[in-house]
Amino acid sequence: MWLAFAISSCKEEDSELHSLCLLEFSPTRGQGGTQVLINGEGFPLDTSLIKVTINNVEIPILRSNEEQLLLEIPENEAIGTAPIQIEANGQTVTSEKSFEYLISDVTSFSPTSGGKGTIVQINLVNVTPNLKNYSVVFNGEPIECTLEDGYMLVTIPQVEEGLYPFVITLGNKTIITEATFEYKSIRYVRTVSVLAGSGEYGYLDGPADQAKFSPTTWWNL
Repeated sequence: MWLAFAISSCKEEDSELHSLCLLEFSPTRGQGGTQVLINGEGFPLDTSLIKVTINNVEIPILRSNEEQLLLEIPENEAIGTAPIQIEANGQTVTSEKSFEYLISDVTSFSPTSGGKGTIVQINLVNVTPNLKNYSVVFNGEPIECTLEDGYMLVTIPQVEEGLYPFVITLGNKTIITEATFEYKSIRYVRTVSVLAGSGEYGYLDGPADQAKFSPTTWWNL
C-alpha cells in the first residue's frame, strides 16, 4: 500500500473542475534516491505522458495510477528548494509547498594526522542510504574506503610527509575537504641508558663496582 502525508496544492472543490490535481506529497525533503509519493487526481496511467519537475529538473516517475505518482529524486543539487510541478493532459499543476533537496557534505574527520595504516573516520550528512558509487582519493590516488551509516572509513597509504585533503565522490557529487590530513612518517629511536648501583631499588644487581649495565630502550614515534 502506498502511504502519503498532506501537502495540499489544490482544494477539494477544485478537483471537481479540473481533471489534473495535486493534493499532497511526502516526504517534503530528502537527498538523491529519496522516493516521493504524490496524491492527486487525473494522472495518466502511462508515465510517458506525465512530466514532473522541481526547479526545472525532471524527476523520474517509478509508477503511476490515476490518483498517485511515485517519484525518485535524482542526485542533482540544482533541485534546491522549490515546488513540485506536474504536466499532463495539456494541464499544469504546482504544489503550494516546496520540496527541499538535502545536499551531501563532509562535517569532519578524525584523527587529523598519522602515518601509514591510520584509519580515519570521515563524518557525512545527507548521504543516500546504500549508495553504490563512492570513492576517496588521497594525494592523487584512490585509497581503501568503506561507506557506513553517516560516515566513511579510509585507510591512509604511505606517502611523502605533508598535508593532504580528502577528495570524496558521493554519487555525482565530489567534495574536497577544506581541512587537511597531516601525514607523519613513523621514526624509531633507540636510547641506551647506563645504570649501575647498589641494588637498593631492586632493579640493579649489586654495588657500583660490581653492577652490570642495564640498557633501557624507548621507542619514540
